[in-house]
Amino acid sequence: MLVDIPDDWQHADVEKALTLVCRFGLAIDGGAHRGVITRLLSRRFDRVVAIEPGPLADQIEGATVIHAALGDAPGRCGMADGRHNTGQRHVVDGDDVEVVTLDSLGLAPDFIKLDVEGMEYAALVGGEQTIRTHRPVIMLEENGLNRRYGVEDHACRRLLESWGARMVMVLKSNPPDTDQVFAWD
Repeated sequence: MLVDIPDDWQHADVEKALTLVCRFGLAIDGGAHRGVITRLLSRRFDRVVAIEPGPLADQIEGATVIHAALGDAPGRCGMADGRHNTGQRHVVDGDDVEVVTLDSLGLAPDFIKLDVEGMEYAALVGGEQTIRTHRPVIMLEENGLNRRYGVEDHACRRLLESWGARMVMVLKSNPPDTDQVFAWD
């Protein structure tokens, strides 16, 4: 039986990242799990879109919920539970889950949180036009899970910097995971 993650496990990092946000119209919670961060964001933003492929998405409140995985192209994938907790569901071969891109959603975000268990790079690639157009503050998890998909460490940083963003914070409230925060000049 997998354990659940504590309600406040990522709150401190999100609060620090939000100090960089200038507009509070729309936040995207990519990898929303059961909506703990979604609820925090809904207290600050006019609108929140939570994207979560797992069964705990039914617990999300205070947001528009999209039951899908984020990727670099639309399609389908499988999902598997992680070894340690309910927040570790990740992409595997299969076709039981819809995959969407950020660009396909037609949103104008002011803040994006990506905690998608190693698929952060693919989610960014699938949101290039949205990100480059709207220049949201972006917080993403870096924990080495990207390697299971053949993505090098720090690939997200290199990609975002090539688009003109810069990493302004590295938050380590949940070692060994880090949250990297990117903003625009």
